[in-house]
Amino acid sequence: MRHYSPDRSGLFTLRILILMMTSSVIILINYFSPLRTASLIADSVIAGISLFVMLIYLPLYFSSVKYTVTDTEIRRMSGVFIKHRQTIRIDTIQYSVMVNSPFSKLTGLNFLVFFVYGGQMNLMFLNYGDMQEILALTGNEGGEMQ
Repeated sequence: MRHYSPDRSGLFTLRILILMMTSSVIILINYFSPLRTASLIADSVIAGISLFVMLIYLPLYFSSVKYTVTDTEIRRMSGVFIKHRQTIRIDTIQYSVMVNSPFSKLTGLNFLVFFVYGGQMNLMFLNYGDMQEILALTGNEGGEMQ
């Protein structure tokens, strides 16, 4: 039985992406909005939501996600406010897909998707080595998408 958790570099990458998107939206609002008060309120709301997601929600989510691989099954447990558990048997996996981002070893944006009859299981933000190890344990090669 092996236990896996999301790579922390994925958390850092998501924080950088959220910060860039938030900055872009705030700049666009200030550029196109004729009302100073409305743009200040919109900027404050957007910044507050972004800070909540970056500093509270994402770390809680990353610490709640756990993956367990045994000889017969794969389990995923996740959820911040509502706990979600999913289990699939390894012998029911029809095929698997690896999704890698550019520079995936640095960014932690690696995803592994197992397709079974009637559904799928997504293992998100895995370390590249962990993803290769899970594929080896399950006996699937995994079609690679980039």
